[in-house]
Amino acid sequence: MLPILLSSLLVGCAERMVAPAPAPEENPNTRWARLLRQAATPEGTDYDLIARNREALDNVIAWMAVHGPESDQIRSSQEERKIAMMANFYNAAVIHAVLERRPIDSVQDVQIGVYRYPPNTGFFLGQTFRVDGEWVSLYYLEHQYLLGMYEEPGIHMMLNCASQGCPPLRYWTGNNLKRQTDAHLTDFLMSERGMRKDEQGWALTEFFRWYGDQYVDWSQATDLCAYLADAVEGERKDWLTEQIGDCQPRTFPYDWSLNDIRVTTD
Repeated sequence: MLPILLSSLLVGCAERMVAPAPAPEENPNTRWARLLRQAATPEGTDYDLIARNREALDNVIAWMAVHGPESDQIRSSQEERKIAMMANFYNAAVIHAVLERRPIDSVQDVQIGVYRYPPNTGFFLGQTFRVDGEWVSLYYLEHQYLLGMYEEPGIHMMLNCASQGCPPLRYWTGNNLKRQTDAHLTDFLMSERGMRKDEQGWALTEFFRWYGDQYVDWSQATDLCAYLADAVEGERKDWLTEQIGDCQPRTFPYDWSLNDIRVTTD
């Protein structure tokens, strides 16, 4: 943990990403969800399409500044609704940051003040967003508002970091959230981004090495291979099942290139 004084100084050095408009009177997320269904695909995100419909994103950024689980008094029993709300806020903030920083080839290109090294520091720590009345970085939003509060491994599938290596972007609803995240994990593992085979055999993205302990500690699985084997079929399942009990899978590097694509619809 950083000393309190140093932590305060670093927060003060971060750049505030001020909401581009006043908060709308009505919840803008229905329109935002509709735009994401056009702009977000398994292959990446069409940032140009979102930029051409920027008002939808701007309204969400303004809305999330003053709305959230605390200000909207969402009951503690509505955990799935809270998680979905904060994950959607996180993803909208990431897209907003990408559009504000373009042109970039990767989120690792963003350097802000003292936030220059290691890579990703500028993007995930050097920018703060007003969320539910509090100024927070993307890192804080992920690790305190979501992972630290709920200890739910499915959250890792919900957050998109604007990179080719991360699980694809989508809009999350607060109904049957586990079913949504389980399906997203399956799709991710069944793609070349999550799990692939080469001349040496099968390998996982190093994404799962980063968070492997959480997948085990926050579930009933005996190890990471057991957890992931339940999500796949065929050769992938066979390979993971063989390693249960001595789970040390080979990994391939995470792809930090910007997940920028073009879709045919507008």
